[in-house]
Amino acid sequence: MNENTIIDTLDTLQSGYDWSGESKFLKLYKETSGTDRTKLIELIGETIKNCEKPIVLARLINICSSLDISQVEPEIKELQTKQIAQKEPLKSVIGNFLIFRKL
Repeated sequence: MNENTIIDTLDTLQSGYDWSGESKFLKLYKETSGTDRTKLIELIGETIKNCEKPIVLARLINICSSLDISQVEPEIKELQTKQIAQKEPLKSVIGNFLIFRKL
């Protein structure tokens, strides 16, 4: 598995919003544990750093927020400073993630 696996799984937008990407990713997450889960979370962080597709980033960060994956907070804070993060829906998703981390 690599960053492209995550991007391809979440980049399912054809016409309108397609929820299948999130379902596939959650299944992938659920099927991992231990060191495999740790590697997946590290890969999520790398994807957040390197992906340039706002909808994929928004979906991925939303999933991280829902699953309380705090390990990617540094990457999300870094992303927040980039131009790509200034437009919706990514801007709101990042804000939500960071707000929930403070609660």
